[in-house]
Amino acid sequence: MAFMKKEEVKAYAERYGIDLTGLSWPEQNKLVQGKLEEDGYRISKDGEVLLPLEKQPETKGFQPKISRDLSGVKGVKILLAPEIKPTSVQLIKYDEELGEDLTVEEISYKDEFGMKPIERDLTYGTYRVKGSSGRKVIAQSTIPKENAMVTYEPDKDIVPKVTFAGKTGYIWTHQSYPNIKGLLMDAGMYHKYKHLFSAKEHPENIWYAAGKLLVCNIGMVHYVFDEIEREANAGK
Repeated sequence: MAFMKKEEVKAYAERYGIDLTGLSWPEQNKLVQGKLEEDGYRISKDGEVLLPLEKQPETKGFQPKISRDLSGVKGVKILLAPEIKPTSVQLIKYDEELGEDLTVEEISYKDEFGMKPIERDLTYGTYRVKGSSGRKVIAQSTIPKENAMVTYEPDKDIVPKVTFAGKTGYIWTHQSYPNIKGLLMDAGMYHKYKHLFSAKEHPENIWYAAGKLLVCNIGMVHYVFDEIEREANAGK
């Protein structure tokens, strides 16, 4: 079974009114994924929530490639991450399985080399794994103390939108989400328009949401992409 992202499991559980209290991480996934599949969703091998294949009309222009199963879907808003208001202490906890409990023994080279035992130094291989106790190692984890909401509406948005503290923008750059910088680079237009998304020149057009997601002004993005399309059409 593929495992979904923790924030997505929590968000979908809240959406469906599922109580995850006391359930293990695999049990939480199984319960939430089962409900999603009842509603016609599919879960990819990477834990991504996908809509049915029959809802995939062709798209053109700068429509992002989040997943071919979401491309062009009408009237759908996908919650990719929930917003968590800033808090000094996060009370929501969950149990996370880390793997099996291993038994080890410490290795000493004192007898062989006439040297003092090297203790707790993994660089020199001073521990040897003997086996497993068969028990699972469970750790208690917490969700972030704050988090920005990420949503995507395939028939409206160029890339996913980020909302935090009442302010919304498009994702400017990201390691996995489709983003505006990536689209401009793909179109060969990044160097022409990058000054509009410079925090030094235009701080009103770009900012950090929840201190970690770099977000840009939606109106400016649409202005830039409309101009690119007009110039492209004029050159035909």
